[in-house]
Amino acid sequence: MTLIRKILKERILPSINVWSVGWFLMLAVILSLSGLKIMHIKNTADAREMMSQKELNEKHAFYNDEIECLTTNLYHEARNEPIIGQMAVNFVVFNRVKSEDFPDSICGVTLQARSYKENGEPVKNSCQFSWYCDGKADEIKNIKKYNQLYQLSYNMFYNANKLDDVTEGALYYHADYVNPKWSRVHEKVVQIDTHIFYRANED
Repeated sequence: MTLIRKILKERILPSINVWSVGWFLMLAVILSLSGLKIMHIKNTADAREMMSQKELNEKHAFYNDEIECLTTNLYHEARNEPIIGQMAVNFVVFNRVKSEDFPDSICGVTLQARSYKENGEPVKNSCQFSWYCDGKADEIKNIKKYNQLYQLSYNMFYNANKLDDVTEGALYYHADYVNPKWSRVHEKVVQIDTHIFYRANED
C-alpha cells in the first residue's frame, strides 16, 4: 500500500464521501502539474546538501567501527604492554591496511581469517590475530582499560600520518616466548617489551 493510499484509508476516507475524495485527488494532480508539489526538495543545492550529510553520516559510522575494531584488537593483543608497545601493535594494523597483501580496512585486518563456507564462521586457530578464533571468549572484562585503549586508538587513528612508526613498517609480530616458523623468512626490526616485530622480506 502506497503512502497516499494509506493516508486516504486511515485518515480521510472515513470522514468524507466518495465525491470529496475525487475532488481531493483531482486537486492533488493539478497542484502537482503546476509545480506546487505536496512534498518536495526545494532545489538541487538542498539535494546535494542532503546527500553530503548522508555520506558524512556513513563515513562517521565507518570510522567509529574502525576505531572499535582497532581497540578490541589492542585490548586482546597488548592491553598489558606499555603505551609504546600498544602503539606498535596499532602500527602493524595500519601498515597492513596500506599493504596490498592484506585487507584494506582495519576491521578487515583485525578479523582476517579462513572461514567455513557453510556459515562464514572463522576456522579455529586460523586467524591473523589469534584472539579472534582461539576458542576462548572475547568478552571485554576490564572496561576501564578498554576505555583507555579506545582513547589511544582514537588519537592514533586520526593522527597516524603525524606519528613516527615505532615498528619501522612492520607487518608481523609475535610474543617473545614463541618462535613461529614464519619469523625465519622475515626481517626482524625491533623488540618492544614482549613483542618482536618484523618487516616483510622482499626477496
